[in-house]
Amino acid sequence: MRMPQRPLFLLMGLSAICVLTGASVYGLYQRGWLVASNPSAVPSLIHANQTPDKNAIALIHVYCGTCHQSGRSGVDFDDTTLPLNVMRGDRSTWEMVVEKLREGKMPPKKFPQPLPEERAFLIQWVENVVLKQDINSPADGRLMARRLQQTEYVNAIRDLLGFAPDDPGELPNDEKAWGQVKGVPALPAEELATYRAVARKLLDQALSTEFLGIDAEADDDSEGNAAADPENPGTRTMFFRDFGEKTSTEAAREVLGDFARRAYRRPLESSELDQLIDVFEASEAAGGSFDEAIYDALEEILTSPNFLYRVEVRHGSEMPLANTKRVQQLELASRLSFFLWKSVPDEQLLSLAEQGTLSDNLESQVKRMLQSPKSQAMATDFTDEWLNLKKLPGMADLDDSLRTAMRQETQLLVSTILRENRSLLEFLDADYTFLNEKLANHYGIKDVAGDEMRKVSVKGTHRGGLVTHGSIHAITSNGLGSSPVQRGKWVLDNLLGTPPPRPPAGLLEAFNNAPKANNGDTKRTQMEKHRQDPNCAQCHVKMDAIGLALENFDGLGAWRTEWNTRPVDASGILPDGKTIRGPAELKTYLRGQQRLFARALAQKMLGYALGRKLTADDRPAVDQIALRVTQGEFQSSALILEVIRSTPFQNGWNLARASSPKVGG
Repeated sequence: MRMPQRPLFLLMGLSAICVLTGASVYGLYQRGWLVASNPSAVPSLIHANQTPDKNAIALIHVYCGTCHQSGRSGVDFDDTTLPLNVMRGDRSTWEMVVEKLREGKMPPKKFPQPLPEERAFLIQWVENVVLKQDINSPADGRLMARRLQQTEYVNAIRDLLGFAPDDPGELPNDEKAWGQVKGVPALPAEELATYRAVARKLLDQALSTEFLGIDAEADDDSEGNAAADPENPGTRTMFFRDFGEKTSTEAAREVLGDFARRAYRRPLESSELDQLIDVFEASEAAGGSFDEAIYDALEEILTSPNFLYRVEVRHGSEMPLANTKRVQQLELASRLSFFLWKSVPDEQLLSLAEQGTLSDNLESQVKRMLQSPKSQAMATDFTDEWLNLKKLPGMADLDDSLRTAMRQETQLLVSTILRENRSLLEFLDADYTFLNEKLANHYGIKDVAGDEMRKVSVKGTHRGGLVTHGSIHAITSNGLGSSPVQRGKWVLDNLLGTPPPRPPAGLLEAFNNAPKANNGDTKRTQMEKHRQDPNCAQCHVKMDAIGLALENFDGLGAWRTEWNTRPVDASGILPDGKTIRGPAELKTYLRGQQRLFARALAQKMLGYALGRKLTADDRPAVDQIALRVTQGEFQSSALILEVIRSTPFQNGWNLARASSPKVGG
């Protein structure tokens, strides 16, 4: 057999490895091709008389040097980049290496392949040596500071004022919500004006004696209690009630101190309460009534950065800024409430935190919070963020009622699994879904009548699991119909946690400028031409196979058996040579990827809980969460509890010195 030509630098590199391994250059040169034909006849490069580090470095030189010492890839190495201290400083690259090795994507198929035991050794070495990190010492859980998102603001108002505003007014966009600070941020003047206008509107609704159309004076109700929301009778009486012998200032201290404690998520400093009383007394001095003066002070609270921002700092610390430690109990209460409720802590959470016993009651509090109707906000918001459903409103091919039903189907599935402690594997292959008549007709499912969404068995149908949802097919369509590439990419990213890398610079432009397919080409033919490009094949071989298995669903998720008058071929060949045909076999394949699925969910849920992108330092926590999820038989409670118990969630970052203000989070 004629051997392919290899560059001189590779032979020189192999010569150096021969010193370590005792193998001949020619033997190393041809071993990759012998592995494919007769692996039992090929000696391993792993030698018992060498240290694991030397064996691993030898394998890296032999099998990775062709591309990664030549400038042919975007990531090159030489002997200066292989010492362990340097390798550990580039965690993200080595995480990618492990995934590529595990999936058989490195080395590329056209290059010499390691023996199975060599591949397994190298994966284990990178994970246990290069990526090894103490689970208790890494990620700092840094939230820094961020403004309340619109959903959090509305929910906080509901819980603070006791009513759910239908139209809070125009709030600043969420995109402006992030920033690193060393104290309580100051609101820009324009945003402060916006929040003042919204606060006045909401206070008018909550505190007016006429907001339910009731004339308090005519009803002989001078305190205005008749105007309180009948569902939340304390809406008005929490501020205006019989204070007995107390002066107006003493009454104001009681009202404002309690409200600000709940709004700021912590007890007030005496100076902070004094400032609110100054606002109250100034309003009274200007001729305002007690009610009007309280109104002005409440407006001050609702426009304070202490309410509008979540900031976690320490008082009086001289520790280096890089040091981390456990968050304070009040900060933990805020993390829990904004994670599970998208709102401020309630009285029970605050009281436990003030007593210093919240951590001791963590599991019971999480269970209580998940059983609360307020946890629906987390399930809905997490669904939209995890699965990218925020794209759905922009899909022009959907009418509003079908779009709404599609989104609700997916949100209700996620909510049911998370709130009822069901198996997370139901995300992949549930035997039920949620439908109304409109969506059922779209799916071809009978005997569902009315606009109300309800739980429906889909046993014996093509439905069940996220990959069959119309919402997912709609957001992964390309505007002209189904897109196997986008569907495959969505599955890799959201269900397996192995998103393909961005295409090399200029590749997309070159592909878009290439001659278009002729009318006789099928979609499969077009994709095969795409995969013939070696720059594309490595990612597309797996991505396309997964997407093609879903081709029986059109661009909006309706079932079909033909495309362009041809029978649909819903089969794809995975990198390992296995063929998957149709959504049923795809779901079976996905259920077989439980390790990747658990890790993907751990990544998504931890990132959501922290409100930030994860970094390489979070890897130990993600791995531990995934392990506990699999040990907990994929119950959703295991996922949520382990995220909350994780080091990033429990740890805080010391942002400031003694001059920093006190903030509860």
